[in-house]
Amino acid sequence: LYWKPGWVATPRDEWVAIQEELVKGEVWIVDGNHGATMDIRLAAADIVIFLDLSRRVCLWRIIKRWLQYRGRPRPDLASGCPEKLDWAFVKWIWEYPTRRPSVLQRLEQHRDGTEIIRLRTPAEIRRFLQ
Repeated sequence: LYWKPGWVATPRDEWVAIQEELVKGEVWIVDGNHGATMDIRLAAADIVIFLDLSRRVCLWRIIKRWLQYRGRPRPDLASGCPEKLDWAFVKWIWEYPTRRPSVLQRLEQHRDGTEIIRLRTPAEIRRFLQ
């Protein structure tokens, strides 16, 4: 929903409105970080599953995804958004641990009334799904 064809980002005010509308639904799942609208989702969520994986795992997975879908859109993206791997995204992944404390703090602020599940390894994810 965020990316429009040609990797054009949804304008902030429109994205906020989309998020506010989505969380009005009785049942919904939202994937992604999108820090600017995180509080909208956290305030409405009853469960948050935070996949807090290592840099190594995240980097491997973006490379693997790029190899799998290189030059064509993934099924979860708008048409006109071919898979790409650029330095800005690699840098964002590499620097994510510096943002993690603020994400954890925001999750903690919503812990009352919201179940927070933090999964740190692929093995923890597999066990959780089983």
